[in-house]
Amino acid sequence: MARQRDADAVADDLQELTENRGRNVEGQMRFKVWPSRRDRDDFLATLESGAAEGASGGIPGAWRFFRDRIDEWATDEGEADAAAQVERLGALQICLEKLLYVVSINLDESDNAQVIFETLNARGTGLGALDLVKNAVFLQAERESAPAEDLHDHEWEPTFESDDYWLEEVRQGREKRARADWFLMHWLAMELGEVVRADKLFDTFRKDVLHNPGSYPTSELIPRLCEDARIMRSFDSFDPGSLEGLFFSRMGAMDITTMLPVALFLFRTSGLEPDRRRRALAALESWLVRRAILRLTGKSYNRSLANLLKAIREDTACADEAIVRELRSPQAATAVWPSDDDIRSRLQQGDLYGFIGQPRVRMLLEACERDMRDPAKTEAIALPPGLSIEHALPKSWQQHWPVNGADDPELAAEIERRT
Repeated sequence: MARQRDADAVADDLQELTENRGRNVEGQMRFKVWPSRRDRDDFLATLESGAAEGASGGIPGAWRFFRDRIDEWATDEGEADAAAQVERLGALQICLEKLLYVVSINLDESDNAQVIFETLNARGTGLGALDLVKNAVFLQAERESAPAEDLHDHEWEPTFESDDYWLEEVRQGREKRARADWFLMHWLAMELGEVVRADKLFDTFRKDVLHNPGSYPTSELIPRLCEDARIMRSFDSFDPGSLEGLFFSRMGAMDITTMLPVALFLFRTSGLEPDRRRRALAALESWLVRRAILRLTGKSYNRSLANLLKAIREDTACADEAIVRELRSPQAATAVWPSDDDIRSRLQQGDLYGFIGQPRVRMLLEACERDMRDPAKTEAIALPPGLSIEHALPKSWQQHWPVNGADDPELAAEIERRT
């Protein structure tokens, strides 16, 4: 912009703020600021030719915003002549060079960069738990002389920073947090065998994982975290009609995420046969759905989670049998697995609509629909999320829901009239 207005001296001075000079300065070393891999293409393209029309986010969006604001100010919204514009750009140069401060902090070997970073950021943009974990694990990697840059470029960045998936906020229960924080919560529960509070994620990770003498070195810890994150992300990608896809869909419909650490353990265990994994998921689903139908409390689920993780660690190759044993054990008395008779009695003699939430009712009706369809005789059905519940009176309903006219003659007469 300065060169376009014949302010070459201003342009030369401003360029020194962003680029290094010298005969040996080549490639990325030319730039005083070098972004992460995710932003490099946009960064280079924007510096080379500006941002495309309509760019609204990231580096191109920021470039267009500041370009437009500077243009408005330099031209005084069309009122300033050429000389005045050069003068205004010179004033901007003074602001950038003398009134904008950048702090450089040089640390000694005894300084804790992580603590300093957290302190400096205390009043800045809030950091998620996984942001703090990233800084801590890579600091530890450098201390262990692990290949930190390689681990960052080939493990961490492709997994967590290639798109906005882990930044998106999603609701689990009553709380709404970034997916990254939910992943860390479930990962810690899987690793430690207990649920960790959302406000204690980083502290727990640092104390019980990173600085635990029996934990993994960072050269193993970082790939392990990234692989487990990729596994958890894959939970969103199963075929909706597959057993796995139905399991995670139904967990979402019931808004139950306590058992996700168990699912993560089942999928990350390479020695577990796929059929056994599916049976384990089916057992968990049966236990959770039956309890949801009876509207039984979930207050004991944290303890059940710990017991289940312990059981399948002790018998990983037969995780399905371990889960069934644990859910049927005397210790699970406070989290009983309802029987067929319990469910049949509830459905035949009690209300369902209004007794449990509509997402759960819809989940059960969808399950009935899938079970009643014969794939050999009917085409595959699509049951997209958000379907409404329509009310219809089944044929031959009296066989399963008899009405005693003596108890309620008006109801009996009304039903007789309508049928």
